[in-house]
Amino acid sequence: MWPIFWATIFVWTIALVAIIIKPINVMALKLVGASALTEQEWRLLYPAWQTLDGIIPNWDAYDVLVVDQDMLIPRDLGFYVVTVDRSALYSLNKNELRAVLVWRFARQANWTAPLTGLCLWGALPLLLMPGLGLLIFRTIREVVRAVKTTADGLNPKTEFQAGCGLLLYGVGMVGLLAMLIAGLWFLIEAVFVLVVSIILAGLIRRAGLTASIVATRLGYGDDLMSALMKLIAFEQPKSSWLKPLSTYSSLNAHFVEIERVASLDS
Repeated sequence: MWPIFWATIFVWTIALVAIIIKPINVMALKLVGASALTEQEWRLLYPAWQTLDGIIPNWDAYDVLVVDQDMLIPRDLGFYVVTVDRSALYSLNKNELRAVLVWRFARQANWTAPLTGLCLWGALPLLLMPGLGLLIFRTIREVVRAVKTTADGLNPKTEFQAGCGLLLYGVGMVGLLAMLIAGLWFLIEAVFVLVVSIILAGLIRRAGLTASIVATRLGYGDDLMSALMKLIAFEQPKSSWLKPLSTYSSLNAHFVEIERVASLDS
């Protein structure tokens, strides 16, 4: 058990370092699918990028990475990176791309991305618990199997040997009961982790939608709606069973939110 405990602590520590230390954070995001801008992509981004001065505080303190929309792992965890979909660079005009950048920066400014990373980090030991429960279940099962095999092979000739065999069968029954309890514990843990993950993902999606509200109230609602109408065509459909666990709302959900806020403000 102790090696498993220390392995969990080690993974947990490394995950925190990957969130709070900028070079490691950038490197970790690249490892899960984000990438640095190529020279061509930077030329496409720069006209919109340079107009952010005075709109977004400390805008030049962030690194910009490009991502593909079908990434399952959240793409801008931490405090230092703003991500842009690759399709946005090639399909949007300058004003639309600027609106998308303001939208993405608003996600960082309202702490959605940092909090996503910290929440997932905090839940990491919880996510590892079903694995620990499964390991305990398998260990007990192997012990029970070994005890039963030993008891079956005794072929007792004396009362003492018969008593030892009976004792081994008793140990086997206790082990079987422990195995059933461990299995029930594993099932409860798995359900609990699933429920917590769904609630956490829903809260993150709701917080992410506020980035659209911020961008709309900064005056970029029309350009952002125009951009989203183009980007929706590139959005990869998610499997229905993955949607409750996604930390990103669909582009269509953002589009609806922008329309709602624009109508209220008018």
